[in-house]
Amino acid sequence: LEIIGEAIEEVAGPRRAGARTWRDLLGIGLGVPGPVDPERGVSLYYAHLPNWRDVPIGPHFAERFGVPTFVENNLRSMALAEHCVGHGRGLRNLVCLGVRSGIGSGILVDGKLLHGAHNTAGEIGRWVYPGAKPTKDDRPTTIEDVSSVSALLAAADLATVADLSAALERGDRRVVALVRQA
Repeated sequence: LEIIGEAIEEVAGPRRAGARTWRDLLGIGLGVPGPVDPERGVSLYYAHLPNWRDVPIGPHFAERFGVPTFVENNLRSMALAEHCVGHGRGLRNLVCLGVRSGIGSGILVDGKLLHGAHNTAGEIGRWVYPGAKPTKDDRPTTIEDVSSVSALLAAADLATVADLSAALERGDRRVVALVRQA
């Protein structure tokens, strides 16, 4: 949170002398991974960050900067940005898919961002991977277990995305098969 706060300060510029607020800062919008409660500005959890549960990001930054702060899932934020100023401009319906340490999507229908009943619309990474055997701990294998960047690196015994790309470029059959499966 401190690193994010420092980045906001850098973008916001200098604070007015003697004032609690920044000169031209009208509000803050943050896209964070995993399910969020946008009404309360709380990041509910993210499986890939230990001890990340019910983090009141919105209230934290609203207090620190003295402006309204909005918190949304990062892929929903990305979908909204694509809809407003990116490749999705002019589209009424859009799905923005993100494959990283997890897998998720942001979905717009009729120009409206979907949140779902429990703010988990687009959290597709935990869907069961069709036809896969259960994991070592006997739970169903999910799309993230097979297709996320983290899963691909682990299965290929590689450290970085650059290593994965290099293995693909040189035609490493095992890595190519893993990516095709993903």
